[in-house]
Amino acid sequence: MSTTHDWDKPRHWGSYAPTKGKPEYLTVDDGTHIIRSTYDGQYRLKSKVSYIVSEAQDKLLKRDHERLEVVQREFPFGLTMCPYHPELLPHYQYFAETVKSTDGLKVLKIANHHLPNEGYFLTELLPAIALKENLQTLELSHC
Repeated sequence: MSTTHDWDKPRHWGSYAPTKGKPEYLTVDDGTHIIRSTYDGQYRLKSKVSYIVSEAQDKLLKRDHERLEVVQREFPFGLTMCPYHPELLPHYQYFAETVKSTDGLKVLKIANHHLPNEGYFLTELLPAIALKENLQTLELSHC
């Protein structure tokens, strides 16, 4: 069993939302949850959606030796999926490494989170899942 430390984990955005342009966000919604700041003209996630993304980061960074779950059952304002931004990629890569290095993993669930589209599933997550001999539950839904 390997040991991880806080310095091994990706850095959080903290309370700040990313400021990249609107087209870089992947959502299944109409984009109304991304607003343009009147202060500096940058595009940002609305504060409550930003909180959901920060919560997603926390879930991706949580290590459990039997269960790994990144599951969001309900969203405010009719949002149907946790949005993905390219700056989240290190968190998802860390999650795949956690899947790969966690011994005795029995449950893996990902639901209502937009996964990276940079080949992440085929090149990072699927090979990590394939190594899990003790996996009893695998749920990938709406991702």
